[in-house]
Amino acid sequence: MANKRAKAVSFNLDNKEEQLMWKYVSKRNFSGYVKKLILEDMKRKAAEKAKEQPKVAPVSQPKPYIPSK
Repeated sequence: MANKRAKAVSFNLDNKEEQLMWKYVSKRNFSGYVKKLILEDMKRKAAEKAKEQPKVAPVSQPKPYIPSK
């Protein structure tokens, strides 16, 4: 258990949007659902970052030397 960490998420049930979120996640495996969302976000941001990287032109191979006859 020493390698586990927890993060709490609070829902203000007086707020309509948070009340809807609470009802939605109450019927699910909350921990698994949040972990899945985090992983999807990480992948999306990595893909966006990869698109932002400048494209480097491929280096052409030198032509082999062929002595003339």
